[in-house]
Amino acid sequence: MVFPIVGGDGKPTGYDIDNSLRFDGSSSFLRDTLGTPTSQKKLTLSAWTKGYNVRSGSHDNKVMSAGASGDGHYTNILNLVRTNGTPQIYISDSAGKYLNFNNQYFRDPSAWYHWVVQIDTTQGTATNRIKLYLNGTQISNTLASHEEQPTQNYDIPTLASGQSITVGGDSRADNHFYDGYIAELHFCDGQIHAPTEFGEVDDNGVWIPKEADVAYGNNGFFLEFKQTGTGTNASGIGADTSGNGNHLAVTGLAATDVTTDTPTNNFTTLNPLISPPNQAPPTYSEGHTVASINTNDFVVNTFNLSSGKWYWEIKYTDESSNDDGMVGIVKVNEGTDWIHDLGNQNRYFGQNDGSWGMYEGNGNVYHNGSNSGHGNSYTEDDILMFAMDLDNAKLYIGENGTWHNSGDPTSGATGTGAISIDASTEYVVGASSATSEGGGRTCEFSFNFGNPAFSISTSQADDAGYGNFEYDVPAGYYSICTKNIGVYG
Repeated sequence: MVFPIVGGDGKPTGYDIDNSLRFDGSSSFLRDTLGTPTSQKKLTLSAWTKGYNVRSGSHDNKVMSAGASGDGHYTNILNLVRTNGTPQIYISDSAGKYLNFNNQYFRDPSAWYHWVVQIDTTQGTATNRIKLYLNGTQISNTLASHEEQPTQNYDIPTLASGQSITVGGDSRADNHFYDGYIAELHFCDGQIHAPTEFGEVDDNGVWIPKEADVAYGNNGFFLEFKQTGTGTNASGIGADTSGNGNHLAVTGLAATDVTTDTPTNNFTTLNPLISPPNQAPPTYSEGHTVASINTNDFVVNTFNLSSGKWYWEIKYTDESSNDDGMVGIVKVNEGTDWIHDLGNQNRYFGQNDGSWGMYEGNGNVYHNGSNSGHGNSYTEDDILMFAMDLDNAKLYIGENGTWHNSGDPTSGATGTGAISIDASTEYVVGASSATSEGGGRTCEFSFNFGNPAFSISTSQADDAGYGNFEYDVPAGYYSICTKNIGVYG
């Protein structure tokens, strides 16, 4: 896995990004109507993205677009193609099409990527009119036979007054929605800014964000996602903090979509790249924190854990009238073997010697094909709590605020009420749909690694101040994010 941003050490500026916005790929976006532009020939976009869904379909994971319904003009200022993770810039009008298509793939769901788009049609050299940078480095562009650069001094119709500009979807219609996280989005009208205005290389050779001091032009805006309101104002999710007051209207987004998963503190999510062979893959949503798991499928998280003490929660959001959910942990090496032969037989958490899982129907814990009583059965809307102590090889599971088996996660080597697991190995966490009974039905889980997709009634953070959990995080346990891993992992 790639951690382009690890946070903390080696940061020459000490600059932190506090928030991101999670788009669910379904009817959620921000939109503004443009006024008189500074220029229709120039723009700069800078944005950090993470975890966009790579799945069937194409040209439909739009970070930003511009245009208006029915006028024949549209612009993908930045589109991340779902079939392969390829970035794309596209300008179209009645006179022809101009496409900048970069045949490179960026699919890592655990990574934060920094994109800078520069469009400057005043440039005399055609290849300088559209430029794309990833983590500070320009991406080369090889034009296909049907692709063109804009003509010199071309006025982009979709940047005119009265046109719409959209973050997270298509400006011409409410579709082609972005599915993932966006942080610190700068849109600069009539301005060309270098990537080094927004980021820099740290002492470890990693591209990291820095505080930008740039001009935005008339229609420009800066989105920091520090507010949670749904109004088109300074208290809204789409609040513009550039000083222009170009606040974006909010559609399909709520306070729970404002997260602390950022380029300077990267939280684990579910990993869509690990998919069972010979099975229909799980369906992910809410920035890879919600998974609908099909028969004999499973999901696991993105970060491997080998030491330290970690806390997370799982809400059972849809049981489909069947008792087939399993939640638990699996050793990374065992998990690899598990994935390889999953298509040949039913697989579930707890089936082999390298995994432990708690069954929905009776609350029993399964390991190596056997099971024993541990807690209560769980059902739709129950919230399960997990505390994994890898320093003492113990796993604690609770439900709705109470630890099963009178467990005490702070009991250390004593392991009061704990499940004993293997020491000195790496684990991932997750859920499955099949059980030892040979069943398996579609079920849905919402994972809270610190940025829940569901509403929290009494917000609780870990001892380091990170995470947003329903229940109290035991002393000495931490949410699974890079700042905590760097100190406690």
